[in-house]
Amino acid sequence: MIQLSLNSSRRIQTANYSIFNKGMPHPDRIMKVHDLVYIVRGEWEILENGVAYLLKPGDAILLFSGRRHYGKRPCSPDTQTRYIHFYPEPGDKFFSRNPAGPSDGNSLVLATKISCAGDVKIKRLFDEVIHSHWSSIKLNQIMAGIKLSELLVCLAKKADPGAERGTDAVDFIINTIEREPVRTFSIDDLADKAGISRRNLTKRFKEKTGLSVRQFQLNLKIQMAAAVLADSPFASIKQVAAQFNFYDEFHFSKLFMKKTGKVPSEYRKSFRK
Repeated sequence: MIQLSLNSSRRIQTANYSIFNKGMPHPDRIMKVHDLVYIVRGEWEILENGVAYLLKPGDAILLFSGRRHYGKRPCSPDTQTRYIHFYPEPGDKFFSRNPAGPSDGNSLVLATKISCAGDVKIKRLFDEVIHSHWSSIKLNQIMAGIKLSELLVCLAKKADPGAERGTDAVDFIINTIEREPVRTFSIDDLADKAGISRRNLTKRFKEKTGLSVRQFQLNLKIQMAAAVLADSPFASIKQVAAQFNFYDEFHFSKLFMKKTGKVPSEYRKSFRK
């Protein structure tokens, strides 16, 4: 298993297409960059530190930097691939087995070989990274790293079907709340969505965020409501309270005061000044 840090933007060394009209073994090498390969057509066996991976159309393989990879037998004729070489970052790690415990939320965990057959989005992202990397347009060049990050997230989800819930149940809950900030979720509803007990969720959420689920939701609502008060002078306090699903204007003002030290009307005036 491979852990890729999310603390730094991904930097691409090169990205390109390969077509092997005649079968050839994979080069025997140790690279200073990560090598991400996608098989479009054909078959290719690649070994990494003695472990063999047979790749077929729709398969991707992530060969970790500093580890020897090579081939013993040629790929099938007319094999076609996409590849991306990108630099390692601090926090990238290789594990010979699944790392113990949940991720800290600051990394992606991927298998070395990932089956993506039938996933047109992943193939499209490989093509978009390559196109953006070689583009003469500066904006496209910047987008190459962004597209690579999106591709790696998609591969992580493909490697672990449960990754849609995030690297950890708490991450999944946080994402759920942040996707619908105007909604007020009950703990039972969130625990059911995450597939864990209410007690386990409450304990783990507090350990990770320092807040209860209710406090986290309330803080997000207040922060977003404050931004609306500052940016939308024509929205009434009552409208803002309703927008973020507070019981009424008085309830909103009381909670807003407790969080910011000012009632909504005072906050709006001070922001204008």
